[in-house]
Amino acid sequence: MASASCRGWQAAGGVLWTNHKYPAYGQGEVNLVNSGPGSGASVWNFTPQGGIGVHYFVKPKQSLDLGANGIHISSASLGDRNPGVNASVQFSLGYSWWK
Repeated sequence: MASASCRGWQAAGGVLWTNHKYPAYGQGEVNLVNSGPGSGASVWNFTPQGGIGVHYFVKPKQSLDLGANGIHISSASLGDRNPGVNASVQFSLGYSWWK
């Protein structure tokens, strides 16, 4: 029996708050108020995300699921600087039973 696959993409976003300005950059000791690494950054950041995935059907209504997702952290220039961080790439593997 031939197996079919279904491919897709996703986009997401979120808001990230930290109790100190993030991301830190530069040299020196951290002063969480007005100076040091991250002083021009922001405690508020945004997390745009994008990913791709596939459902590979191994049996009728059962699939092996593979995916990859990339996340970026950016303050959208809310602070004096917006260094941005390519935070992570996440991979997922799963198995689904479909109704």
